[in-house]
Amino acid sequence: MIDAIFFDWDGTLMDDESSCRRAVLATSNSICQRLPGVDGEVLLVAYYKAAEEIWDQIKNTRTAPWGNMDDYGVACRVWNRVIERLRLSVDGLGLDPATIWTGVRQHDVPIFDDVIPCLDALRGHYRLGVVTNGSIATHLPKIQVSGLRDYFASITTTDIGAAKPCGAIFAHALESLDTTPTHALYVGDWPFGDVGGANRAGMTSVWLNRRKSQLTGEDPVPDLEIRSLDELTKAIKGL
Repeated sequence: MIDAIFFDWDGTLMDDESSCRRAVLATSNSICQRLPGVDGEVLLVAYYKAAEEIWDQIKNTRTAPWGNMDDYGVACRVWNRVIERLRLSVDGLGLDPATIWTGVRQHDVPIFDDVIPCLDALRGHYRLGVVTNGSIATHLPKIQVSGLRDYFASITTTDIGAAKPCGAIFAHALESLDTTPTHALYVGDWPFGDVGGANRAGMTSVWLNRRKSQLTGEDPVPDLEIRSLDELTKAIKGL
């Protein structure tokens, strides 16, 4: 019997993409204001190209430790690559693009419409937790700003020294709620890290496939697939 349910954060509970787009635009505007000769459109194109490259490196790594997805750390890598490629001179301007980007993200925390109804339905029946490949410094403030903090008895981050899909981060989460893999369910949108990690840990894996994507032959197979969190309660009852 399932007694604990863990959720991924970005892309599962939080609409990470819309927040990211606004953070990129705000950072780009700040750079253009301080460096008037910079073309904003060129800057945005350079950002998204660099972001795609960095995230591909992170998500396609197939060996431990799999890469920390901490907001500030990733933002530094992306914006440093943009600055280098466009040969921008930001020294002496008091401008740290990663700080601007992260600052916007800390306060812009949109939650998907299906999240609160789902958590309300589950709370009181299951212990709930979050497992994220971000740090406590960046993700705890976002969870608090979102208004969802009180739903979760446990928040597990890469501060423990491991990241999804490493079994250690799932083991830590399970221990934090005093449960075992066979009594726990994990919900996430990332096949490799969320589904694959939960499968390795022996938990029931639920792939939240909001985009109606197709798994490739290399992707881990989830125990359950849902298109919305509105389907989760019914899916659990069918186990």
